[in-house]
Amino acid sequence: MKTIDNFDPAEIENLRNKFNSTAVKDQFNLTDHLDGHLNVDFNQEIINEIVLWKVNRYVSICKAEWFDRFNELKNIDDLESNKDEIKEILEKMLKTHMIRLPMASTMLRFRNPRVFQIIDARTFRIIFGDNKKMEKKYQSTKEKDVIDFYFDYLIKLRQDCEKKNINFSESDRILYQYDIEENKNFSKPKIK
Repeated sequence: MKTIDNFDPAEIENLRNKFNSTAVKDQFNLTDHLDGHLNVDFNQEIINEIVLWKVNRYVSICKAEWFDRFNELKNIDDLESNKDEIKEILEKMLKTHMIRLPMASTMLRFRNPRVFQIIDARTFRIIFGDNKKMEKKYQSTKEKDVIDFYFDYLIKLRQDCEKKNINFSESDRILYQYDIEENKNFSKPKIK
């Protein structure tokens, strides 16, 4: 194991350059952005950005070609009549650095909870149980499979909500909590 005793100061510039080059996502450098706040009183927004920087989960939408169309989704009333547009937006979202289906579905849910709900490992387990076929689609590296899976999930979720008298717009929260309380003896879901 190497320690500070092994450190060669001649490597400083190389290490600095590597760090700085990996700090850029979609032409946005969150590190530089945060470094620019040295003389500013911190607020909740800055603290949130620091947390995002630390856990490396920052999603930059500054150059995202899908973002304006994403905002229009607040006005839609159903999934089926807007399917092609949603698929196109979702495909572009999934090509954005740090956005996979759980993050995309979270963004969609907060944009329009009447049409979209969050999918994560817990809600997957409640809706699909140990369904290996659906798990394979959920974890696919092909955007088309993932998008098809999400649509299947939303359709099944809506049907299950109607059967169980759950308000669709809060179903992700209800079912997430249900999994926590009722599946205590199961390990944390393995799917991401």
